[in-house]
Amino acid sequence: MNFYISDLHMGHEKSISMDGRPFLTISDMNDRIIRNWNSVVKPEDTVYILGDFSMRKDGQDVYLGYMEALLGNKVLVLGNHDFRSFSKEQKRSAGLIEVCDYKEVKEDDGSLVICSHYPIMFYRRAYDATTYHFCGHVHKTREDKFLTQWTNELIRTRENRGDSYGNILNVGCMKDYMNYTPQPFWRLKQIVDERRELLEEK
Repeated sequence: MNFYISDLHMGHEKSISMDGRPFLTISDMNDRIIRNWNSVVKPEDTVYILGDFSMRKDGQDVYLGYMEALLGNKVLVLGNHDFRSFSKEQKRSAGLIEVCDYKEVKEDDGSLVICSHYPIMFYRRAYDATTYHFCGHVHKTREDKFLTQWTNELIRTRENRGDSYGNILNVGCMKDYMNYTPQPFWRLKQIVDERRELLEEK
């Protein structure tokens, strides 16, 4: 099964106040994320981490140490705080099967997932109802509000079959529907589809 999540910011103490995360200490946050992750992800699953897994300033050993504690095969779609290269041994030890700037994932139901750390307003195949764009980077900031506004506008104003469906979702771990836990594709698809159906009815 495929899971998605972004902006974990493991070990980043400022992320607690920045996002209003419900943790008293960075140890509490790290422990909760690891526990949540390993409660849903199995060793054979693949988790697409859409950037900002941890912080470069803490060093590569610390960064990889967090990753080693997490189950599953991991694909890192790079964000602005990630290390960009790893040795083969580091990847093997951390369960890191790929590192890239951008990724397209074909799901079992035929859906296509466009993965990027940064939101893409006009993502590839946006005119297709079975294409989804998952991203991060904007946390719960004013930019996230803009992302929601523009996504809703794309949905509301769709008239022609060449128009975007607006199937865009911020999978930042701090979002209520993420709850600091990787979410399976089917659940994220459900969130996007229900939002679109609600807005199309208005």
